[in-house]
Amino acid sequence: FFNLDNLPKVKILIVNNCEIELIEEYTFSNFSQLEILDIHSNKIESFALNSFNDLRNLINLNMNTNRIKMIRKRSFFALNKLKILDIDSNSIEFIDEEGFYGLFDLNELYLRWNKIKIIEKRSFFGLNNLKIIKIWSNFFIDSKSIIFS
Repeated sequence: FFNLDNLPKVKILIVNNCEIELIEEYTFSNFSQLEILDIHSNKIESFALNSFNDLRNLINLNMNTNRIKMIRKRSFFALNKLKILDIDSNSIEFIDEEGFYGLFDLNELYLRWNKIKIIEKRSFFGLNNLKIIKIWSNFFIDSKSIIFS
């Protein structure tokens, strides 16, 4: 990804249009005070489950316009203060059970313009504070493909 050691006071990090393909484990371990992370318009296909572990103060994560294909179980588990998650305009086809588990303070979730066919039961489990979900322009097989339980 890139090396930005010893920047613990940074609150906003914007890394757009940099052709990033992968976010490795602990990429953001030196950004404990980060509140906004904007990594949209890259080529991110996947991210390690521990990629965001040290971002305990993150409130806004923008990953739109990348190439993410799926949301795995507990992908964002460590981001318990996150309020806004934007993963619009990716290539997401599948959201695993408990894909968003741990995002207990999430208010806004943007999933538009993906290729989502099926959302597993319990994918949205624990999102009790969610106020806005935008999910249009996907490829749902039928109404049973969307399960909000």
